[in-house]
Amino acid sequence: MSIVRRAGGSKIPPGEKIRVKVKKAVEDEGNHGPQLKLDLETLGPKKFKGIEFPEWAKIAEDEETGEKFVAEGGKLDNIITAALVGDEEKISSLNSIPQVAKTLKGKTFSSITTTRGKDNQYFGLTWNMIFVDTDAHPEQSFEPGDNLPDDDDTETDEMAADENNPLMRDDTDAA
Repeated sequence: MSIVRRAGGSKIPPGEKIRVKVKKAVEDEGNHGPQLKLDLETLGPKKFKGIEFPEWAKIAEDEETGEKFVAEGGKLDNIITAALVGDEEKISSLNSIPQVAKTLKGKTFSSITTTRGKDNQYFGLTWNMIFVDTDAHPEQSFEPGDNLPDDDDTETDEMAADENNPLMRDDTDAA
């Protein structure tokens, strides 16, 4: 018998990068206010493929008007951005939480797992580590050495040049 014992909920350890598909998304008045409940299924890696689990993302609410919206930089915004591959035209066309839920259904993204719940017996997604699913969108995958487009910011380019980098300069001849 293994010395490592896990409570029933922790099927994927923290720190794993997983690919997920949104099977269902519905608005949910949870214990912590309005949320979007996502029923997710892991697509990979192979050792975790097919595991289904729920994930919740907070829906922001204007205190004065009660209007519900997606807060910039929050988990739901990160999920939308990754699932829609950063397509700002599609993202800005979303007009309601039900439309967000409908749009996310069937979409994929990647994330790093973390522990959840009392005593950390469950797993979930790390809110600020949600990424485009590069297996489904290989055009979004970049490797060291790829010929990426240059920025137009010449000040940044000058600062980034090797001769201006103190770690890259050879100052041994300087007197």
